[in-house]
Amino acid sequence: SVRGSSSATQMATARETATPVPSALPSRSASLAYIGADGALWFVMPDGTDNRRLTDRCPGNQIEWSPDGEFIACAYFSIAIFDSAGREVWRRDHSFDVPGAMSLEWSLDSRRLAFRDADNAIHIVDVSNGAEQIVKPDALPLGWVAEDTLLAGFNVREAEGESAYTYEVHLLNVETGESSSAPYFDDKQFWIAPQGDRAVVLTESSGDGVGLAVYDFAIGIETAVPSTGLTYPRSVAFSPDGTTFFAASAERDRPASMIYSCAIHAGGCQIVGSVPGLLINISDQGLVAYLVPGGIPEMMTITDLKAATTVSVGLAHPNWAWRPTR
Repeated sequence: SVRGSSSATQMATARETATPVPSALPSRSASLAYIGADGALWFVMPDGTDNRRLTDRCPGNQIEWSPDGEFIACAYFSIAIFDSAGREVWRRDHSFDVPGAMSLEWSLDSRRLAFRDADNAIHIVDVSNGAEQIVKPDALPLGWVAEDTLLAGFNVREAEGESAYTYEVHLLNVETGESSSAPYFDDKQFWIAPQGDRAVVLTESSGDGVGLAVYDFAIGIETAVPSTGLTYPRSVAFSPDGTTFFAASAERDRPASMIYSCAIHAGGCQIVGSVPGLLINISDQGLVAYLVPGGIPEMMTITDLKAATTVSVGLAHPNWAWRPTR
């Protein structure tokens, strides 16, 4: 449910319309890229308007926006990069009997995309000229912490349970190839802030919920986030300036999620509201897109919890990404 009276909740079905002539999205506009029921890449505005089909060339098992919102990468067996108007700027296809690219990580300046390719190595492509390099075999990128430095997993092995892989975490200089161990992050789940200077880290669980900490890369120290009863976070997103993060947490014994807003420096987390879904994606402004269980594709809904408005968009697959607004 969404906090606020029912009269404040607007229900509308977005009209799906193709855009015959590509036009770029306005700069700094919030929008959701998603894989529609037809398997194509679509963009939609938070209020359900301008729901446009951008391209059917997006191999969309994973999609990831660049930090400046100018490019979007798609990966499955193939990997491709498009601009915000849907024009293809780089692509490589793999045969369907070869596992494709995964773990898409944009550099802080949006110039380079790191990914683990079919050869199990970290590749980096420069979107300005299409140049590609292999920077580390048997590894996968986990996030950029500086313009030349990746947090990366080395000696990757398949695993059972919730994690598909196990690995040792290192800091990797992509220019020199030099690396140093970062054992603090081994066997932990974490989310790196858009500035690359801090990460929210999932620590030990307790009876009051999970433990969260903020890790500062500059000084190598973690600071605990005060406990607020937050259970396992299914989705985490940072505000554009990195001072706040939003988290979705499943409600116990219910197919619903609580949405939290958390100060990264101090003060802990506050409940913003809840949505009746478990497949959640949160924007850097706290907008929530979710799928209601019932099959694939499923009905996608966008909720603005602060304004208490909800828009039904249509059928979609759980492959989506909010465009950054910074």
